[in-house]
Amino acid sequence: MAGRGGARNYPKPYVDSGLLYKALAAHEDLVANLGSYEHLSRSNAPCPTGLVRCLPLWRAFLKIEKSGDIHSSPLRVALISLLAEKPQLNQSGQSGQVWANLRAERIVCLLNHVRAMSRQSSLQTAASRLNKDDFLSLQEGLNMVAAVPEALEKAQALEKAQALEKSKAMEESKPLEKAKSAGSKLLKKNDSNSSAVSMDARGFPSMFASSPECPKTAAAASKLPLLSTRRPGSRVQTDTDSLEKAMGYAACSKKRPAAALEKAQAKKPSAKALGKAKKGKKAAKKKAKPLEKGMRMKWLKLKVTSAKKPKPRAYLTGTTEEGGKLKLIVEVTSSMSPHFAQIIDDIQKSLEKDSLTKAEALDMRARLLETYAAK
Repeated sequence: MAGRGGARNYPKPYVDSGLLYKALAAHEDLVANLGSYEHLSRSNAPCPTGLVRCLPLWRAFLKIEKSGDIHSSPLRVALISLLAEKPQLNQSGQSGQVWANLRAERIVCLLNHVRAMSRQSSLQTAASRLNKDDFLSLQEGLNMVAAVPEALEKAQALEKAQALEKSKAMEESKPLEKAKSAGSKLLKKNDSNSSAVSMDARGFPSMFASSPECPKTAAAASKLPLLSTRRPGSRVQTDTDSLEKAMGYAACSKKRPAAALEKAQAKKPSAKALGKAKKGKKAAKKKAKPLEKGMRMKWLKLKVTSAKKPKPRAYLTGTTEEGGKLKLIVEVTSSMSPHFAQIIDDIQKSLEKDSLTKAEALDMRARLLETYAAK
C-alpha cells in the first residue's frame, strides 16, 4: 500500500490486539487516568511532565512497535477486552464502546507527542521543566523510538524537492541582480489605460475624428459649435439633416408628399360615418331585455337558491345572455306558503320547458300559491 499525504504519512502498523492487551493490563492505573493527556490534543505541544508520568505505558508500546505508531482498530479491541475483565476502569458513565473509543484517541495522542519529541534536535523545554532523573528517563524512552524507513524516504524526497525549488528561484533572480549591478535600465510596468485622453475643440476624443478621405463628414462636423462658445448647461444644437444624410437615414426622414396625405385622408372615415357607427353600437347595447320587455327567450342558465335568514325562503335567478349576470326572476318565502321549495321547483321546470318571461313566472307563482293553499 503506497503512502499518501505528507512526508511522514505512511500505513499504520496493525499490531496484534493480544500484545496490546498485555501492555494495557500491566498499567491499569495509567489506562484509567493519563494525567495531563486527558485534555491535550495533537495540535498542542508535547508536555514533558505528562510524558514522564505515562512513561511506563508508552515504553511498553515501543517494545511492541518501535515506531510508536499503532493502528487504532486493534487498540480499541484490546481496550474492550480489558474492560470486560475489569469494568471498574470505566468511570465516565458512558457505554463501553464510547469509553474504548475515547481511551484509544487519548493513547494515540500520547504516542503522537512521543514521536514528535523524538524528532526534536533539542530538548531544552523538557530539560527546563524536569529534574535530572525524570529527564534522563525521558531521554532513554525517546531513544527507543525508531523512524519507519518509508517515512525517512518521504522526508528525504521532500527535502530534495524543496532544495530544487530554492535553486530554481536563485537562478531566476540572478539576471535581475546582474542587470542592477551593471546599472542597466529595466522596463517599468505602466498602465496603458491612461486617464489623460487627448480631446478636440468640441470635447470629443481625437481618436474619433473623421479621416481626410471623407470631406462630407468633416464639413458636417465643422458646423457644430465649439464647446468654448456655447452657454454652460445648454445642449449642442446640431444640424439634423446633414447628420442624417451622413449616417444614411435621409431617405427614411423625408416628409410625405401632398398626394400621399390626400390619399390617407380619403381612406379615413368621415365624421358622419363615425357618428352612425357610434349610434349603431348604442342601439345594439340598448336592445330590449326579456326580463323587462316581456319577450320570450330561452333561458341559458337558471339557479335555485335557498336561504334561512332572515326567514326561510327560496328564489330563482337566471339569464338569457351568454356570459350574462344572473338576475332575480321570482322569490317565494315561507310566510307565503310552507311549500315554497316545491313552488320554486315547479316554476323552474316551466321556465326550462316553455321559456316563460318574468311576468309569466310571477303569475304562475300566484296560481301555485292558491293551489297549495287549497290543499
